[in-house]
Amino acid sequence: MERVNEDGQIICEHCGRPILRKYDIIGHHKTELTAENVNDASIALNPDNIALIHFKCHNLIHDRFQGWERQRVFLVYG
Repeated sequence: MERVNEDGQIICEHCGRPILRKYDIIGHHKTELTAENVNDASIALNPDNIALIHFKCHNLIHDRFQGWERQRVFLVYG
């Protein structure tokens, strides 16, 4: 419940504004996933390592769409 405001809206942990559309929520790993730690459940699946942020904020954090560098994506199941 610490991720919501008094109106019950989820707050972006990056910009501090409410996330109004459910499809705009991204779970961002505070400790970035790498090939070395992706199978470490204490990093990949730890709720304390996840920040709920806007999709746009996630792109800003990772500097996406500012250039054409290809990003790595890890899918974590658990």
